[in-house]
Amino acid sequence: MLKKNLKKILANRKGTAILAVALIILIFAGVKVLANKKAATPQYQTATVEKGNLISAVSASGQIIQANIINIATQATGVVNEVLVKDGDKVYVGQTIAKLELDPAGSQASTQAYSAYLSAKNSLVSAQTNLYTLQNTLFVANQKFINDAAARNLATTDPTYIEEWATWLAAEATYKNQENVIAQAKVNLNNARPTYQQTSATISAPLAGTVDNITLTPGQVTSAADRVAVIKIQGNPIGTFNVSEIDIIKVKPGQKVTVTLDSIADKTFTGVVAAWIKSVRFQAEWQIIRSQSPSIRKTNRSYLT
Repeated sequence: MLKKNLKKILANRKGTAILAVALIILIFAGVKVLANKKAATPQYQTATVEKGNLISAVSASGQIIQANIINIATQATGVVNEVLVKDGDKVYVGQTIAKLELDPAGSQASTQAYSAYLSAKNSLVSAQTNLYTLQNTLFVANQKFINDAAARNLATTDPTYIEEWATWLAAEATYKNQENVIAQAKVNLNNARPTYQQTSATISAPLAGTVDNITLTPGQVTSAADRVAVIKIQGNPIGTFNVSEIDIIKVKPGQKVTVTLDSIADKTFTGVVAAWIKSVRFQAEWQIIRSQSPSIRKTNRSYLT
């Protein structure tokens, strides 16, 4: 029994010794591998320094707001009698494009527009005529003051001096105000003229250019707001694009841009930044302060968007 226990102890010691030797070998191998890695020669890559341009791109989406095409439209209703131009013809401002025979509704609308146009025109003439009358009144008041109150060296507190001075000033103010009346009359006339032209039986070219896409034919019935043709003019198309707050600081007038259009997928267009606009929104906040007597305080704050 003692002999068997002794053999078992010796066997266990032998296994322990073998395991210890194996661990020593693994540790030695690991240390050797780490030493070899540390002793490895580093590798370097070199390149020649070159001067170049660093390009920073900003992407934005938008739309073309002007494509060098002006629509010719009419508010007149009726039947087309005659078309006087064809696609590709060059026209001047006011040149007749087509003539219509107005229906009853179209004739009434045209008559009303023409009446408003004549009224605006007469108001302008009347305002301009009245200007001369007021100019004469101003001159008379000025001369009366100079030849009477001023010539007699009346005191500024004298009733005659005060009256003639006030009459002169009133005449001058009325004369200057009449210039504003004339300006308003011109605006009214400019607004009435295109309204009459839109309802007229004669369709005219609003600008000089080349006619294209004519949709009128003799005998055709027209309705209000119909587009009858377009006029192509010389110039560069203009587009507007929305840029984020982060990228807006990178955009400056004169920078080159590349534009692609969904409608012409296989072509790319180039251009420049003409201008940029920052939109500012002002928000007013009202705050109620409760104290012994309720009151309202207004605080203005501006936010840049």
